[in-house]
This record gives sequence, C-alpha cells and structure tokens, in this order.
Amino acid sequence: MINKINIFGVEYKIEYVDGDIDMNGLCGRVYYDDQIIRIKKTLPDDTRRNTILHEILHVILLRSGLENILTDKDIDIEDFVDILANSLYNVVKSNDILED
Repeated sequence: MINKINIFGVEYKIEYVDGDIDMNGLCGRVYYDDQIIRIKKTLPDDTRRNTILHEILHVILLRSGLENILTDKDIDIEDFVDILANSLYNVVKSNDILED
C-alpha cells in the first residue's frame, strides 16, 4: 500500500487507521496542516484505492484554487470529487494504467 505521495511539491503521509478514529464515519480524510491523508484500514482493495484517489483530488482542488472556483459557482465539492474520483478510478482500473 502506498504510504506517501507528493502533491504540488508537498509530501503527504498516508496513514491507514482502524475503525472510525476521528473520521466521523468517513472512509478517508485529509489533514491539510499536518500533510496527512488517513484511510480506513478495513476497506476492500477497490474501495481503498478509490478513497485514496478521492482524498488526493481534495488536495489538488484546494491547493490549485479550483475548490474556490467551484464553491463560488455553488458546486458541491464532495459530489464533484466523488464523480471525478469514481470516473478516474474506473478508467485507470479498466485499462490497467496503475498497479499496486
């Protein structure tokens, strides 16, 4: 499993956590100030990979300024990230673009 990723020159540590430790029922969460992405450890492989991609997209949107643009247009960020993550994951998996 991937344990770190560089996004826009900032290294984010990826931690896999048991249960719902401070995640309020979420599968994943980004802690921007600490550069940590937490992922629920017990997720099935496909869900885990999709969740990692989902959280990476949150970082990209925030750090690139796109989140502000979407918010200004009243676009729900979580729905947008879900659609984009699910679509990208489907393309990646269907075409064997990345391997674990």
